[in-house]
Formats: sequence, structure tokens, C-alpha cells
Amino acid sequence: MTCIITVSGSGDSYILSPKSFEIRSSMDTPADSFTGIFPFAPTLSLSDRVEVTSSDGERLFYGTVEDRSTVISSDGVFTEIFARSPAAALMDNEAVPKTYNCPSFEDIYRYHALPLGITGFSGENLRWQGDFSVLKGDSHWDVIKRFCLSVTGKEPFISHDLTLYSERPKDFLSGRSLSVSNTLHDSARFSNAEISESSYGFVGKIICKVQKEGTYAHSIPNPYIENPEKYAVRAVDLTNTPLRERQSKTDRVFRLSLENSLRIEAILFDPPTVFTGMDASFSSPAGKYEDGLMVFQRVLRLTSKGYYCTVILRKKEV
Repeated sequence: MTCIITVSGSGDSYILSPKSFEIRSSMDTPADSFTGIFPFAPTLSLSDRVEVTSSDGERLFYGTVEDRSTVISSDGVFTEIFARSPAAALMDNEAVPKTYNCPSFEDIYRYHALPLGITGFSGENLRWQGDFSVLKGDSHWDVIKRFCLSVTGKEPFISHDLTLYSERPKDFLSGRSLSVSNTLHDSARFSNAEISESSYGFVGKIICKVQKEGTYAHSIPNPYIENPEKYAVRAVDLTNTPLRERQSKTDRVFRLSLENSLRIEAILFDPPTVFTGMDASFSSPAGKYEDGLMVFQRVLRLTSKGYYCTVILRKKEV
């Protein structure tokens, strides 16, 4: 795969050839980042926009230059930049404290995402029952995340085309997937891989307190694992959690405890176009085959040795 880097600013648009670059994307943050080193480029300025596309025209990164440095060394003079995608504004900007009465997902999008460059929203337009408060110190992303976690039990998701989802859609990037294998046909080849499996942190049972004057007596086993009695017990106070939200809260405790049960990190050479959230599978010469995975993190790099991509694969959320 080859990439084209286009810079836009002050009415001009031009292509730059990098000495090296890195694009970093992850499911646990809404913003992507770009770090690039170029032969000295005096026209490249703060607030310029950087777009990276694959050779077949797919956008891999789009964002604004936030840092610019001139590097002088025995190898020459270079311009180094750091840029982030528009979703960074959701994390950087503090929301004004206020209280909404029964806000919907569309309300949260309109007041906390649309003004900061997120161009659309998708998902069931669920509504918060009662008052929802924006607290002092909350970023706009904090507000969106807390709303979605409380209403759906799932984390919000921003796609590469800047659409806000109340949760990652099951058909996201439908029809596209990443197969990582050195033996299977039409798969991405890897130079090395590390497979980590762990049951550390599994929550097998939650003991709940549901009444202020009551005790921790209500027991809920983890429905996502076999033999939940073998794993840790967590005590959860639900007395201040509305009835409609109690199941999603305990369910999220179970799911979060399982998210690191399988982690595969692989370095791909001659990588295909990869996006976070994409369905994935992995097979190795050691006989390990896993499907039902997703691309949790993607780091695309260009170095003197060529293009390569590091991916972290995890089990799709149960």
C-alpha cells in the first residue's frame, strides 16, 4: 500500500512526500493522530489541514496541524508536524455546566458534538428519563460517553467519516474484514505476532445492594463465562442507580472485566487498508486460529524500511 499526503491551508492545496510518518487510531479514544517528518517545508503551518489517503482513495487520516518543528541534523533540515482529527475537540473543550430535562441522544449530539465538527449521528434516539447534569470539568466527550453508557450500557463510537454512534454498530464496515495469516489465501502477512490470554480481572459474580437500608444480598452471576464461581466477586451499590439502568450497569461490569481476555498484536508488512472497529481473524503456524475479533488499535507507519502496520486485535464485545 502507498499513501498520498495532501496539505491544505490559506487557499492552497498541495501534496507532500514524507520522510516518515505514523498514524495512530484506537477504539478507546475518539481522535486519531498523525506525526510526520518531511523535507523542510516552510509553507507548512499550524492550523493547516492534513489528509492521508490510500492509493485507492480511501481516507486514512484527516486533521489539523497542532505542533510544528524545524529539525536540523547532519541528514539535513526537516519539518516535523503533529496533527489530530476533528474529534480531538470533544476531548479538549470543556462543556458548560447545565442540567437537561429528559434529553435524547439527538439533543446530546446537537449540543456537544455538532458544534465541534462531528457531522452526523446514528443509532436509536434513546432518551434519558429525568434530569441529566453536565458537571464542572466535563469535556464534551465526557458528557457524550456518560450519557451513552448510562442509557445503552455501551460506549459511544465515532467513525472515520465523523459520524457519532450511540454504540458501535454491529454492521460497521459491513462486508469488510481483516484476515491475518501467513498461510491462508488473501490474508495480510505478519512479520511477528504476540498472543496474550488472561483471566486476570474476570468478574464471576456481582453482589448488589439495592436498598439504602438493605445489605449486599442480591447475587448476579456473569452470563458471559462458564463456571463464573471460579472468578472474582465484585460488590456494587445500586441504591442511587435508577431501576432502568441497573441491568446495564452490572452488565457493563461483567463485559469490561472480559475485554482483555485475548489480545493479539501483529506487525503486518505490505498491509491492506485497515480501520479500527473492523472485524478480524488471526491464524498462526502454532495452530492458533481465532475469529470473532475486531481491530482495537491500528498504527500505520512509513519508515526507511517501507510501510507497515501494527494492529491490536481483541475479541468483539460480548
